[in-house]
Amino acid sequence: MKLNWICPICESDKWVNIRKKMWREQLFLNKKLITCGRCKCSSMYPLPTSEELNKINKNYWKIFPNPSKLFSKIRKEQTISRINYIKKFTDLSIIKRILDIGSGSGIFFDQIKEEILDNIEYYAIESDQSMVNILSLKGIKNVFLNVDDIQDYDFNLIIMSHILEHFSNPKEYLKKIYNLIKKGNLLFIEVPNREDLYLDSLGAHIIVFNTSSLYSLLINLGFHIINIATVGYQVSKLMSKKSFLNEI
Repeated sequence: MKLNWICPICESDKWVNIRKKMWREQLFLNKKLITCGRCKCSSMYPLPTSEELNKINKNYWKIFPNPSKLFSKIRKEQTISRINYIKKFTDLSIIKRILDIGSGSGIFFDQIKEEILDNIEYYAIESDQSMVNILSLKGIKNVFLNVDDIQDYDFNLIIMSHILEHFSNPKEYLKKIYNLIKKGNLLFIEVPNREDLYLDSLGAHIIVFNTSSLYSLLINLGFHIINIATVGYQVSKLMSKKSFLNEI
């Protein structure tokens, strides 16, 4: 089968698997999920257009709303665990400026205020207008719609938590992020690990990462990796829905 397909991570044209019906979102119903034969990363095919992505990103939290108060509590606990993880590699008390990409309602900001001195400058990138309004109500003034709006800033810490998988060209986006971080400063990235193995729908995710593909992507762009790890449930548990739901 001949496809006009190139892996958005390693640019190989060799694929090993094609899957259908991986998305329920109307704009993505007829897309396929192709796994690269070289880096084993999977990606949507054809890749979504900028117009398709903008339609979703501007109304993301209406299309994919938080299902319950319990979910909000879980997100808070997850944010605490992320901050604790970052603390292993840096002293957050000396951080002057943070950029939170895809900040949503600012949960990371809320937790930062609880745990760290208020003298940290918090910047956010958020395209969903309803979330921008919430950030404004929290007194967050430095909110940008996209990374291209940011110029001449030196961020000590950039957060990308469950964001990179939403880009059709994560390599180009990370190149821009690279220019916002000076040597010695930190980038925290968190992405789902092979979620196509256990989810019925990939939501608005364009790329399905694994550890090796994320590692090679960052190294090839010139990043120095301090640590890379997986957390959470094993895939075998997630694939057994009955077992997973009982444990939750």
